[in-house]
Amino acid sequence: MLGEIRLIERLGAGGGGEVWRAVHPRHGLVALKLICPLGPNVEELQARLEREAELASAVQHENVLRVVEYGRAADGRTYLAMELLEGNDLEHVLTHRVRLDLPEALLIIDQVLAALEAVHAAGIVHRDLKPANVFLHVPAGGSPRVKLIDFGIARAPSSAKLTQSGAIVGTPHYLSPEQAVGAEVDARSDLWAVGILLYELLCGRTPFDEMKVSQILLALAEARRIEPLARLRPDLPRRLTSLVDRALADDPRKRPRSATALRAELARVAASARVDTDPARLGGLVAETRELAELIDLDDLDDEYAAAAAAERAEAERASLRRTRGRRHRLVPRTPLRPRPTTRDALALPSPATVQLTVLSVLATARPHPVISFGSFLGLGLVIAAAAVLLGLGAPPALIVGDPRPPAPSADAPRVTHASLGANARREDGQSKAKGPRRSVDDAR
Repeated sequence: MLGEIRLIERLGAGGGGEVWRAVHPRHGLVALKLICPLGPNVEELQARLEREAELASAVQHENVLRVVEYGRAADGRTYLAMELLEGNDLEHVLTHRVRLDLPEALLIIDQVLAALEAVHAAGIVHRDLKPANVFLHVPAGGSPRVKLIDFGIARAPSSAKLTQSGAIVGTPHYLSPEQAVGAEVDARSDLWAVGILLYELLCGRTPFDEMKVSQILLALAEARRIEPLARLRPDLPRRLTSLVDRALADDPRKRPRSATALRAELARVAASARVDTDPARLGGLVAETRELAELIDLDDLDDEYAAAAAAERAEAERASLRRTRGRRHRLVPRTPLRPRPTTRDALALPSPATVQLTVLSVLATARPHPVISFGSFLGLGLVIAAAAVLLGLGAPPALIVGDPRPPAPSADAPRVTHASLGANARREDGQSKAKGPRRSVDDAR
């Protein structure tokens, strides 16, 4: 219980408060927003709730959420009683439908603009128009309609200023360029948000979906050009895409003058395209969303996606570890051992016999020089032959370059087998026993 109000069911929580389904003694079923007095920033939250109650109650329109009562309970909790809505917000619908058909999109935007006409007429700027704050209300036995909700950061000239001058207020993907730089805003800032919302309903995404918050703010501050709607949806009427481009003009003076003007132009587009904007479509849209929500549990899908992403990361880490181990093992060369090269291998010298035959053949075919005698040639050849013999002395033939094959064993050479090796080992063991045990230095002493 909260005084005379009976709490039935908690509908949601977040942002330092809770929303309950409750029974009011005079207004029946209501939605009750509560602010806990022990939470963080409780004074700021209470001030925002009070301002929301003040501004929302100042607008009486069928497309604006109706405020029933504002007060503070005996235990210190601040509350705001509002009409209870049945249906889904537009964010929930887009989660399951991604994008809407042209008649549905024009019907929703038409009623959003109708709500903004009343809000702007009261001198209020909403400043936080987004799918989560557009509710598709389908009352039992009544006509479905769009409700504009959450005036928590709305601004009116007479309202107290709760944010610092130059502070950025709003949701990044729906901020107008003047909001992104902390400048003063007016009703045309809400029209920018309407353009973004219509862009999203028809394309399934905003122009900034793949950007971080800092990138969005920089793009808005630098007045970067948004990708035209006609390029993404060339099937849409040209008048409609041009109107969306005008609503998304960086200069507020180039946007439509008011919500009324924009709504009138959209009505002409719908008439020329023969689009049926029957409000009963909202009820069908909400019912279809509920059926999809029952068939597909998004929480389960999120768990499956998280598990799949974790498995992919684990496999990537294992692959990286295998590559690291492979690089570490490859540092050790795996080449077979080769015999140590000799001086002849390094110098690539031929065998002594080859040198001798070469020198003798040169001397035999050479003509005697008139100055150098034959004896000089013969002496030079003998010196070269002797040097070759000395360099090749004691080198095994298998290491000589040009003859890589090992020498073939002769027929008389004994064959070495495992049995012969074992016999030799036993023979040497017997000889060592015959000589007596080996004694240490201490035994000798």
